[in-house]
Amino acid sequence: MNDLTPIPVEDLNNILIRHRRWRKSLNGGKRADLSRRDFARMSLVGVDLSHAAVVGANLRGCDLSEADLEEADLLTSDMGECKLIKARLTGADMRGTHLKATRLDSADLRSANLCDGVLITLSDHSPEFSKDEVSSANSTDDSLRGAASNDTNAADSRAAKTDLTGASLRGANVTGANLANANLTDADLEGANLRDVDLTGANLSGANLNGATLANTKLVNANLVGANFGNVDLTRADIDGAIFKHELSAGIRAAVGDHEVWIRSKGESGERLLIEDADLTAVNLSRRDLSGASFAMVVLTSANFPRSTLCLTNFSKCTLSRANFSDAAKHFSRSSLIAPAVIVIIGVVPFSPGNSRIRVVASIPPISGMFTSINTTS
Repeated sequence: MNDLTPIPVEDLNNILIRHRRWRKSLNGGKRADLSRRDFARMSLVGVDLSHAAVVGANLRGCDLSEADLEEADLLTSDMGECKLIKARLTGADMRGTHLKATRLDSADLRSANLCDGVLITLSDHSPEFSKDEVSSANSTDDSLRGAASNDTNAADSRAAKTDLTGASLRGANVTGANLANANLTDADLEGANLRDVDLTGANLSGANLNGATLANTKLVNANLVGANFGNVDLTRADIDGAIFKHELSAGIRAAVGDHEVWIRSKGESGERLLIEDADLTAVNLSRRDLSGASFAMVVLTSANFPRSTLCLTNFSKCTLSRANFSDAAKHFSRSSLIAPAVIVIIGVVPFSPGNSRIRVVASIPPISGMFTSINTTS
């Protein structure tokens, strides 16, 4: 962004004054167009840039706390290290925006579009594209998806993925936003409202989602390795294809498959899953029937068991710090093989700072008596 034109403070103030008049439909008003301008490190606290054009601009390090950027066009702008605390960004076009290390605490990002985008540089000597053709182009590495066009000619394009690496969105309202393929590595989303958000293909590795709302959230094919899902209910989130850890080893995958055969055949074939003294950190065992399995002395830090059946599963002396059991408990009484009367109750017992272990506080009946008729639980 070294080729951007700096903007003097006096000129910026005049543009903002005319923009406010435009927003109120007053004479002398004009929509603010700050596209490809450089105003890095400026203090713009509380500024009204709603519906403004700020395409491909350099806003790095600006303080935009409590600013109104509703439906602003921020396509591919650099907003890294910005303060957007309590900023209003509802419906903003933030495709390809750079937001690394940006503070978005308590910001309102409802219906904002933060997927990847492409910025078109305009020239008088290039093939013509209509605005409709540009905006409807397919999303490929060399496509014109998300392009900015003034019904003139396109010379070259610059693809960009929305980068929220290390960004803070604590308590932010991101309802309905499009964050498909966004980079949220190590982002802080504690307490954020991610209801109806599209995070398809997003990178959330190492992100903090403690206490976040994930109702109807799309996490299809998302990278969730090492993410913290403490106090999170994934019941209504779409996690199909999501990666909680790099793929299970062939041996573990085969063992889990054999165990599920053992469950379905009521012990007549397959083999019960018995894992002892192993490291399965961040393992993805969601939507599995692990009834009667044993994980004695296994490290299951950040392991994921959402929607899994865990009747009579043994977690004795396991490390389960930050493990995710959302909706797993509901399956305890739904098993067609095990009576609710023999559900194992587990309790968390701290043993070191930032860690915990699970111990069984109810006696476990002999495994040979595990299988009962379906009528027992109907």
